Amino acid sequence: MSEKSKLIFILILISILILIAICLFVFINNSDKTNNESNALGNTELTENINTNYTTTSNEVDAQNRDKKVASLNEKQRMQTYFGRYLSYIESGNYEEAYNLLYDGFKQNYFPTLEDFESYAQNNYPSNMVVEYTNIERQGTIFILTVKIRNALSDNTQTDVKEQQIVVTENNVNDFKLSFEVNT
Repeated sequence: MSEKSKLIFILILISILILIAICLFVFINNSDKTNNESNALGNTELTENINTNYTTTSNEVDAQNRDKKVASLNEKQRMQTYFGRYLSYIESGNYEEAYNLLYDGFKQNYFPTLEDFESYAQNNYPSNMVVEYTNIERQGTIFILTVKIRNALSDNTQTDVKEQQIVVTENNVNDFKLSFEVNT
């Protein structure tokens, strides 16, 4: 057998081995999916319990980690974090969480219902925001933030800028309430 025919034979053999490996890989993945589906159908209650316990534990750990991280920030950074959390709830459409961050008296005066607040937020905040913190002042446990909010997707950065004053009352780390200048 010549060198050239040996080389061709080896290449064909390698090609066949690669095809066999690919077939085995596909077969194993499909059988694992089938087994997982049948196990999932048979163990739905167990899976739900495990997922619920994991989620609860995971949420508790996340909250503890967030508290530690926020506690390590200086005052300015904490206020920016608090207001950023409020805005992220609005951007993601989680109006109830944003509403829960508002000072109770402020809610009673301006947004007696969640629906009132949701309507205000949809009409006064862009769906994608960029925030510039222009000033942060402390007066006891109250912080007054002056911010400029603009639509991140807008080309015209001058006309889409909304300046707003935010009042943050911090009772403890991650224990805060917000109120703000309402545009009527």
